[in-house]
Amino acid sequence: MSIHSSTRLPFFLHPLFRPALHALFALACAAAMFAFVELKPRIGGNFFFSSDDPQLQGSKRIEALFELPPQIILTAEGDVRSRPYLTRAASLTAALQRLNGVQSIFSLGAGPSSVNDAMKSPLWSRLVIAADEQDYSRGSNFIVNLEPRDDYGELVERINAFKGRYDSPEFRLAVSGTPYVVHEIQKKLVDDMKSFSLAAVLGFSAVIFAIYRSGWILFGAIVCGATATFLDFLTLRLLGVDPGPLSANLWSIVAILTLSHVVFISGNWELLARSGKVPRSELVRAALRETGTASLWSMITNSLGFLTLLFTAAKPIRQFGLAGMVGAILALVVAYSLFPAYLRMATPPSKRESRFATATRRYLSGPHATVVIVMIVLALIGVAGFHKVDTQPPLYSYFEKGGRLREDLLRIDHLGGSSPFYIALKGQNGEDFRNSRSYLQLWQLQVALERHRIVGEVISLPVLLGEVVNSPFAPYLSWDKIYAFLDLPALGKPGRGFVTEDRKTALFVLRMKESELGGASREAVIKDLLQLVRDKGFDPILTGGLFELTGQLSTLVSKSLLQGVFGLSGMLFLIALIVSRSLRLSSAVACSLVFVPVGVLGAAGHLHLPLEIISTPGINLAMGLGVDETIHLIHRSRKGRGEFDLEEAKMTLWRPISASCGMLALGFSVFWLSHFPPSRNMGWLVVIGSVLALVVMLLIFPTIADGFLRLGRRRQKPLPQPEREAA
Repeated sequence: MSIHSSTRLPFFLHPLFRPALHALFALACAAAMFAFVELKPRIGGNFFFSSDDPQLQGSKRIEALFELPPQIILTAEGDVRSRPYLTRAASLTAALQRLNGVQSIFSLGAGPSSVNDAMKSPLWSRLVIAADEQDYSRGSNFIVNLEPRDDYGELVERINAFKGRYDSPEFRLAVSGTPYVVHEIQKKLVDDMKSFSLAAVLGFSAVIFAIYRSGWILFGAIVCGATATFLDFLTLRLLGVDPGPLSANLWSIVAILTLSHVVFISGNWELLARSGKVPRSELVRAALRETGTASLWSMITNSLGFLTLLFTAAKPIRQFGLAGMVGAILALVVAYSLFPAYLRMATPPSKRESRFATATRRYLSGPHATVVIVMIVLALIGVAGFHKVDTQPPLYSYFEKGGRLREDLLRIDHLGGSSPFYIALKGQNGEDFRNSRSYLQLWQLQVALERHRIVGEVISLPVLLGEVVNSPFAPYLSWDKIYAFLDLPALGKPGRGFVTEDRKTALFVLRMKESELGGASREAVIKDLLQLVRDKGFDPILTGGLFELTGQLSTLVSKSLLQGVFGLSGMLFLIALIVSRSLRLSSAVACSLVFVPVGVLGAAGHLHLPLEIISTPGINLAMGLGVDETIHLIHRSRKGRGEFDLEEAKMTLWRPISASCGMLALGFSVFWLSHFPPSRNMGWLVVIGSVLALVVMLLIFPTIADGFLRLGRRRQKPLPQPEREAA
């Protein structure tokens, strides 16, 4: 049928009708998503944890017991005794007090009567005066107590504006605090989502067009990838599920899951066209039949891989697991329902291959024992780098080296600590603290904690009591009266936040120096501190704060990584066993794919790439890519009962496998340009993993599998031959 005659057909029978309809459907999905879905990655005030997470319960109970407000800390370095410094400090204090959402503030302009009194005071010398080991008075702190709310973005931006206005060489300002850090991480994620989502799409498109040289295939791939992504966000919205802080990565992941099906459908369509055995009118249907079973198993494996993340304790990882599972299902549905319309519009390739394709086939047909040996050596080198893998990166590692935010956190870290840690404790005999012996014991604990190398400033009950005990009228007061002073406005009412009304539970607030960790885990440091509390005669009953939460998050990320790797490997082995019905081939799959996580983890160690909650999914993504390719290879190679031709499968599928890996590597390489280190680290992990997956699937797996299968054939006993009759 000619184009001229086709234009006389009813519009719904026109060849362009379905592609145009699918494109309009994608646009409608996009409009609905932008209208009804909150796309900004959300990070709660509890640093990636939800209010119902068990890890957060200690912090929540402490906050409720002692009425602790959220805090932002500003530190101003300079000569605290100079008149210009004090004038600027008073002006900044007044400006902060006028902000909507600020509950109270402690600083040289709001608290102590003078600088000299602040330096002599047990409380103000620790709370307001900023010091390090070389200089006791390098600056001062502005402790800003905030009213509880869900979003501190506007308040943080106002404080950033004040920082720009008041910062000077004589008054060098730095900002920290959980609400501030959380907002800045969220802002970086939003910037990356805006900057690199389009760049990743362009990278995917470049690979697809370079492989297939078809505008229709490229257009169909873009429509399918975008539609699956839009539908994923809409489905999550209908289910009432927040994609969480990893939603910035969800765009690329769902698109890749969809495009993986697209490239294998296109690859089989191209192979069938070159064979000349299938009529042109049946090419698309034949390609769908050829690819469908393997795609279905790939979807099941990917869904189960994401399902394993639902059993982790960190809510962001659970959110990512559910979003990925929904995305894996939608990727299959969209690819097989929308893409065929575009593939029918494409011109089948000629039977003659390009010189590059011929040369590639020639190389792939050769022996690859040397490559296997090289990969084993590289794997051993990777294993040697495991001990260098940093799964407990400091808080400032979320920001770029040399950047303002990182420098601010480091300066505050050196001047008293940047990450709060709370310890609520009781006397070992359950007695209250209204006596001289308890007061002295509390001071002994205070001094011991301050001497710990990871601990900066410590604000606690004995520090507050010292304000009253050191006063001239203290000898005439009972301990009940002394404790009553903690609730008076004279101290700005900080006392209520450090002892309960029954005077039996006290709070120590420690500012931890993340820069001094030196590779030590936060759990080990916390264990050391709690043992110190017990040694001084107290029982620690509750702990919390950002320092503990980041440590728990690091542990959960490590566990989820191991669960994801081993879970995917185990499920792939089972599915490979179902598809191939061969224990030897399934064992070869497991032996081959181990190179991907080992290589990626080893590279992360040797390249000093921290593994935190944002970059770690890159390893699962690389593993998932290997899963897809392996299942397609097994399905294609199966010829009969116990018979496999991996050589033929490799020769026919090298183009879609190369397209998948190249698409993933080029798409995520744009994250190297990010100014947000976790996104940049994820880019490195995905690129390294995709390159390893390509080598493993085209060279390592066929070689290992061939060896396993040959071994099985050699062990089979030869059938008895009939005796020859005598002549």
